[in-house]
Amino acid sequence: MGILENASVVPLTSEEIKEATAIIDKQSICVATVQLKMQIGWNLAADLIEHTKGRQALPAIALNR
Repeated sequence: MGILENASVVPLTSEEIKEATAIIDKQSICVATVQLKMQIGWNLAADLIEHTKGRQALPAIALNR
């Protein structure tokens, strides 16, 4: 077994933030929806939701990423 380490920090681009905000406003706050619509990873989708709507908007499962 390997050692679990924190994921590296990936900066969010303004285009990603705009696209995620549009999806969230049109659909709902759902990590999977943002992930599928933007064709990105689950953690990045959760980061975008956290950036746009705040940590309290994330589902419980996304708080432990």
